[in-house]
Amino acid sequence: MEEDGVNLFHMKECLENNDIDMAFLIPSYHNPTGIVMSAEKRIRAFKLLEKYRVPIIEDGFNEELKYSGSHIAPLISLCGTGNSVLYIGSLSKVLFPGIRIGWILGDKKLIYELESIKRSRNIHTSTLDQGILYEYLTSGALDKYLKQARKEYRKKHDFATQCAKKYIPLKKIFGEGGLHIFIELEDHIDARLVLEKCCQKGVIFMPGDLFFTDGRGRNTFRLGFSRLSIDDIEKGIQIIGQTVKEVQNFN
Repeated sequence: MEEDGVNLFHMKECLENNDIDMAFLIPSYHNPTGIVMSAEKRIRAFKLLEKYRVPIIEDGFNEELKYSGSHIAPLISLCGTGNSVLYIGSLSKVLFPGIRIGWILGDKKLIYELESIKRSRNIHTSTLDQGILYEYLTSGALDKYLKQARKEYRKKHDFATQCAKKYIPLKKIFGEGGLHIFIELEDHIDARLVLEKCCQKGVIFMPGDLFFTDGRGRNTFRLGFSRLSIDDIEKGIQIIGQTVKEVQNFN
């Protein structure tokens, strides 16, 4: 990843040197970094994958949580009449976490095949859940709710970012939206050791090396804030910052 999205140089290398069947991309609020791919890079990424005839699954699970600036069109909008992008989305992140309902937008023939696979796995999603969601969506309440949700999550996101910069001796911080921020510590700090000590103090986070495929990322971690109050966000980040300093001094 680069600051404006996926590294296209490395993507091209992968495409040239490997038999790639599919690309899975999260252009908006990438997990775990929270990075939003720029409009220009989306076009270049789409054209590059199109050149090598590699289909794309675009995960827009956080697409609605744009906190600032104008909305950037998803990759599927670049398809025209083509069928190389399959767009998946969910309402479980921004609306009802307990109702695990999402959607797929793609080629009609492919959707038909996916429906068959879905039926063979679990027959179908709860009819009652779908009915409740349908009534909610047709009532027009979603747009009002999203305005409120964006306002609340923006406040928490900005506050978490400010606290991280204030309390944690970090090297870099990533995240333009979504429900988490991604922190890079100095190279010699082991985030798993920090996590072990933080657990003893009642604070947890996701160690960043889990998101790497090459053994790197031991000095990174993902920090979620969606379910916490403003006070708890500050308390938790203070504890993480103190613990990082303890590990730093010990080393």
